[in-house]
Amino acid sequence: MQVSAREESERVRPVACSVAAAVNRTEVTLCGTGAVTSIAAAQGVTAAGGRAAVLLDSEDAHGVVADITGAWIAHRRRCSHPDSARAYAFELLAGDAQQAVDHCLVAHRLAASLKRPGLCDVDADIADDIALVQLPTEATDLLRVEVNETRTDVLAAAREAFAAVGHWTGRPCSPVRRRGPDTCRYAIVTTGAAWAQACAAAQLLSAGGIDCTIIGLALLSPVPVEELRSAIGDAEAVVVLDHEDSRPGELATLVQSAWQDRGERQVHVLPRGPAIELAQALRQ
Repeated sequence: MQVSAREESERVRPVACSVAAAVNRTEVTLCGTGAVTSIAAAQGVTAAGGRAAVLLDSEDAHGVVADITGAWIAHRRRCSHPDSARAYAFELLAGDAQQAVDHCLVAHRLAASLKRPGLCDVDADIADDIALVQLPTEATDLLRVEVNETRTDVLAAAREAFAAVGHWTGRPCSPVRRRGPDTCRYAIVTTGAAWAQACAAAQLLSAGGIDCTIIGLALLSPVPVEELRSAIGDAEAVVVLDHEDSRPGELATLVQSAWQDRGERQVHVLPRGPAIELAQALRQ
């Protein structure tokens, strides 16, 4: 999927807008009239052979749904509705505007491979923030997926979708992102907007001689356990930043599961908060 610099510049455009607007504008570009406000409409569009997405801030995306079919995407602000995610084949969570846009591309490619609907969350803390983001003007070649039979290995399909989008955009795009040294005292595991808070705290700690690696989980379901274990590596301890609005202990439970065969090293759970408070808590 090689493109020239001119072609690359023509298929994306920089725009300053809120994260929520970036998601919805991307879906209008990708889906046209298939960018809708209800699950029923999305299912109807895909049944007719179109591409569809339920736009962010559509009330329908927050409900508990069952018996949903078709390769479409629902968008929502991350919230405490655990049951509403179970009907979807996968769940992504973005922590910044560009990641949210890239997740639209990942989700559509993945849903097409699985022939099942998927869920894209945006961290509620940053959904209304204004950012400069690269929006696609088209993505026909990226989203054209030849599927001879329905794929059942969701995690394998997700890895392929993330890799394809990363190649197409030229930006890092993976189920788990990592920043920091290979050897460190703490591996700080985050989701969503907590990535930026953790990176700022790591800089403060590094200045004091405490090395930290930041790990951001973008694919919440299914959990990419292999990537998570690899990212944690040989850290002396793991720190999980849990969100007050997430399912109670959800992230900590995921990390402990991935860490269970790593001996007696501890998993600490801290609430999300200002970088200086996180750094102070980790110095203790």
